[in-house]
Amino acid sequence: PYTVEYPRWSRRRIEIITKSSANAYHGTLNAIFRDYRMNARDSLAATRPQEQRRILEGSLFGPVGRSKNTSFLLSGAREEEDLVAVVVARGPQGAVNENVPTPVVNTVGSLRVSRQFNDKQAMFWQVNFQDRWQNNLGAGGSTLAEAATQTRFREDEFIVNHRAVVSTSLISQFRVLVGRYWSPTRSNSNAPKVVVTDAFIGGGAQADRLATEFHASLTWLLTQTKGKHTFKYGLNIPDWSRRGLSDRTNQLGTVSYGSLEALAAGTPFATVIQRGDPRLIFIEKTVGVFFQDEWQLRPGLSLAGGLRYDWQNYFRDHNNFAPRLALAWAPGKKRKTVIRTGAGFFFDRSGPGPIWDIQRFDGRRLRRYVVPGGFSGNLDILPASVHRLDREIALPNTMPFSVGVERQLAAKTTLAVNYVGVRGVKQLRSRDGNAPLPPDFGARPDAAVNVLRVIEAAGRVSGNSLEVSLRGDFGKRVNGMVQYVFGKTKADT
Repeated sequence: PYTVEYPRWSRRRIEIITKSSANAYHGTLNAIFRDYRMNARDSLAATRPQEQRRILEGSLFGPVGRSKNTSFLLSGAREEEDLVAVVVARGPQGAVNENVPTPVVNTVGSLRVSRQFNDKQAMFWQVNFQDRWQNNLGAGGSTLAEAATQTRFREDEFIVNHRAVVSTSLISQFRVLVGRYWSPTRSNSNAPKVVVTDAFIGGGAQADRLATEFHASLTWLLTQTKGKHTFKYGLNIPDWSRRGLSDRTNQLGTVSYGSLEALAAGTPFATVIQRGDPRLIFIEKTVGVFFQDEWQLRPGLSLAGGLRYDWQNYFRDHNNFAPRLALAWAPGKKRKTVIRTGAGFFFDRSGPGPIWDIQRFDGRRLRRYVVPGGFSGNLDILPASVHRLDREIALPNTMPFSVGVERQLAAKTTLAVNYVGVRGVKQLRSRDGNAPLPPDFGARPDAAVNVLRVIEAAGRVSGNSLEVSLRGDFGKRVNGMVQYVFGKTKADT
């Protein structure tokens, strides 16, 4: 989990390198069906939601023609889910309790062609795509179906991977990915959004937008062995992308009322509305370099230590050095017990959200007005909201750490007990830097600006968990896993 090759921490990774040739065809086909007649009734639903899930997935692997060195892998899945959201709200005409269909259709596919040139070189080329559509997203709880949206996500990727045995002690792995995605969101109703506190959310969603991306990533990993040492070093570009956004949200506005009585009287307490150029394009760049030494001190004892450096544009901090260390020890001659421990620093990417915000909400390009009460006059005379990055902005930083014991109870049965903790600092959060001051909370300090949203690296996260798992053979013809996890995480972002 603490390898420096990857920018993000993960305990769910398996890496297997095999020859890519095949001499026979192999395939799988799975069908999954679930129907609401086997479900319990939702506690807030008047009737049992009529949900159904249908999944068909399969794969085919084998040689290309009669070739012994070229193979293919074709896989795909079609998921259709007739889900239902339960609306429990209070409207002007009384209580609203209904089931709203929220169907989801997801199609994924992948084709890989692998070529084993010789004992020292191999490549594969892979194409992936995903097309996901969902209706009535956001409905449920106090949100009516009329205030929901339709969303779609289409992504296409092309991957090239090259592996070469440079020498008996050096392996080179080079991987390039290029891709694009297209993700529109459309409101169900073309009407202003109406929010009534503790009652309902109706009208239109006012969430129309289109997000696009053309992206590339690159990883060059060198693995070198020397005596009892295994060195890993290289270059990692997790994301280098051109991101586009057409933000047409709140063109008709969101009007908020304090109660149903205020709605009947036509006296809102706030209105949010946007004007200006909704289109924005920017380039996001992230780069990382790393070095690691895995040292086999003696049989049954290994130590891995490394250092990674990460950089992202739009952030002024340049000291993102992330040391990581892990140890595994199997005491005794039989080595039926393994003790593992480790810790490390991980700098996460900000994602496009904060960058989109500071670029389009600069007070000129796309003007966002937060108006007390209702407003029907000339918006240009009002101050616009502005989003900014704090001067001390930094990449979010987390430090996971763990210690665990794994014991072999039988030939194919093991018991593992692990403690995992995480501490995070400089987590991204935002605050209003121009908020009205006490005691009366009246006018804003800077009358030329409305909401001054400052995105700062000031949040913290703290988590602890204990995991116990038993896996292996429970009988001559029975194998499986039993796991229990007890954890708690707190964050103030």
